[in-house]
Amino acid sequence: MGLATDKLFYDILKADTELMEAVGDRLYNTVIGKPEVDELNEPVPYIIVMFAGLNNDETTKDDPYESDTDTVNIEIELAADNFDELTDLAKHIRKTIHDAMVEHDGEGLDYPYDYRFSTSDKTYNYIKPCYGIILNYSCSVENHLNEDDDEQD
Repeated sequence: MGLATDKLFYDILKADTELMEAVGDRLYNTVIGKPEVDELNEPVPYIIVMFAGLNNDETTKDDPYESDTDTVNIEIELAADNFDELTDLAKHIRKTIHDAMVEHDGEGLDYPYDYRFSTSDKTYNYIKPCYGIILNYSCSVENHLNEDDDEQD
């Protein structure tokens, strides 16, 4: 699951119709996907879900190379016209992700066991201009690396 965790977060946010209406369906995975156009031209508000790396947790005696748990970092970048809109979107996204995780409670191959939440500073980009923040999720997920080996035994 680890390498696809960003897709899970994207799908959770995409399913929130109220959120999609608020951002005009401007939800992206990794980058704003418009050729020859940079982020400065994208209308706000928008959300970008990004895979920000993975670490395998400590090894075990059963597998000296990889443990059964990965820590995946997901960043959700938000941009909005004003401070209040940014804050409202951040709170809405945080609640949406929380509620989806609690509903599944770490069950199923696609959901983390748990996560730790933090944010960046709130910023102002005078070039665009817009306000921004990054929501950070550090997720504990099952490492499925050896799943095929177990099925063959």
